[in-house]
Amino acid sequence: MKYEQPKPDEFETNILRHQGFFNYSAHWFATHGGKLAAGWSPDESVLNGFHDYLMKDGVTFTEADWTRDHDWIRSQLKTEMYIAGFSYEDSLKVNVEQDPEVAKAIAAMPQASDLLAQSKGRFEKQRASR
Repeated sequence: MKYEQPKPDEFETNILRHQGFFNYSAHWFATHGGKLAAGWSPDESVLNGFHDYLMKDGVTFTEADWTRDHDWIRSQLKTEMYIAGFSYEDSLKVNVEQDPEVAKAIAAMPQASDLLAQSKGRFEKQRASR
């Protein structure tokens, strides 16, 4: 069960190249204050503001790009904004919580437990037959 990290598409690369998440976070906190509520996550108004910010910043994209990468944008924006809204350590925690590779590993835990039980059973049978 190997996880293949998806390659960033052109739109994602352009956002990163323009430092869109960092710059928008600084802009947002300058206009909204420096505190976030516990458990905060970007809502549609924050995402729409980011959309408009990217357009003004010259990041080229289509609405299809925006729709396709909506979940990725939300998670990246949340991670970046947690740095200023809470702390760098909290942003790392959020990043891990949202990591698709971590989610896949957690989902595989029941299967791993079953495989361990099966291998223990085989080992005991082998040991008893000696």
